[in-house]
Amino acid sequence: MKKIIFSLFIILGMAALSAQEQHVIAVTPFDLIGGFNQDDADVIYELLITELVRCRGIEVVDRDSFETVRTQVNFQNSDWSDTDRVTEFGRALNVNYIIRGQKMILSGKYIISARIVDINTSMVMFDTPLQLNGLDELFGHLPVYVTSMVETLFQPQRDFRVGDAGPGGGIIFFAEDGRYMEYSGELGRFRWNDAMTAAKNHRGGGFSDWYLPTRNELDLLYRSTRENRLAGISYDWYWSSSEITDNSAWYRNFSGGRQGSASKTSPFRVLAIRVF
Repeated sequence: MKKIIFSLFIILGMAALSAQEQHVIAVTPFDLIGGFNQDDADVIYELLITELVRCRGIEVVDRDSFETVRTQVNFQNSDWSDTDRVTEFGRALNVNYIIRGQKMILSGKYIISARIVDINTSMVMFDTPLQLNGLDELFGHLPVYVTSMVETLFQPQRDFRVGDAGPGGGIIFFAEDGRYMEYSGELGRFRWNDAMTAAKNHRGGGFSDWYLPTRNELDLLYRSTRENRLAGISYDWYWSSSEITDNSAWYRNFSGGRQGSASKTSPFRVLAIRVF
């Protein structure tokens, strides 16, 4: 009898674990860039869904349900940049994650860039491109690509501390209530417009959500580096993304801490940050 009861507990425990590990995902139609063919994009979409469904612990919302809910909540393409609207949409879909991204042709290469967003935390869980020399390579590479996406979701989430190495290859300078910020290594000296571009184009850790810090974020970084003796930052001037006029923007001096305005043509140091 004890063996039966013990076995029952094991079965129930496994069932509970299985339920906890079930992730519900919605996949949006990807944006097409660089002349990517719509018919090819539709085929890739269906193949992506097929591979996801094959993965254990994954449920995928069908496209009709996705579009129905999208209409009901009046979700527009412009809303993807609004975290609150994305969260509202995801909860209306009753999903854990939303996968969206881009399909593009660049320099003769076919690139599929998928991003997985956690609805509850707005955290980007996966943001890595798949590059192909031709679409005939898709069948060999897509299963591996999807597997790596799914494995990301089942990895235990690490708790970071200030000073730790971040997932993007930077250093954590803010860690509070499960929200983290990391800064990159120095990207060089640039005029302000080029500084914005350099930070945005940084791909540390394969992530594409890096950006030039705002005035307040740069202030937070300065204080954190001083309080925690963080490495990788020079005693010099750094650009922020906060503008004052069309011709000037805020900077921060990491030597004495002075904050001021400067002409956008000034060549100051640049680093990128990301929030996750």
